[in-house]
Amino acid sequence: MMWELPQTTILRTNSKIVGTHTFRKFFLHRIYVKVTIRVVEKFHSGD
Repeated sequence: MMWELPQTTILRTNSKIVGTHTFRKFFLHRIYVKVTIRVVEKFHSGD
């Protein structure tokens, strides 16, 4: 019974890390796309 508690804590910590990593990746990708679109628009309007 004693080993169940640490295992649950480890699993919870792992899922938290994975969730944070996924969110950060998604957030950075969104910023990257926004910046890219802005640069492309600026490039086209300069023509």
